[in-house]
Amino acid sequence: MKTFKNVVAIGGGELSLNERPEFDKFMASQKIPALAIENNCAVVFQNDTYKVIKSVDSANAYLIVTDNGVVKKNVINNAVFMPIKGLFRTAYACGR
Repeated sequence: MKTFKNVVAIGGGELSLNERPEFDKFMASQKIPALAIENNCAVVFQNDTYKVIKSVDSANAYLIVTDNGVVKKNVINNAVFMPIKGLFRTAYACGR
């Protein structure tokens, strides 16, 4: 199993990710991709793959990247295992 360095995972709270201005302010200062997860949602990692599981359809997981201080939140919704490598390729394509 490979390990990935410089990845931040942030759990959810009472508010959705889009209702947290303090979160955006924090993430704007970060230089690495992050996963943010709302309540009733999880990202499952197995070997070199990942998938998103939900107990409520409206819950989301996000890939967060910062590009010149602008926070970009990309919903990740794959319910089947996908390669982790592709997730981080997406992160660097979005934020760089």
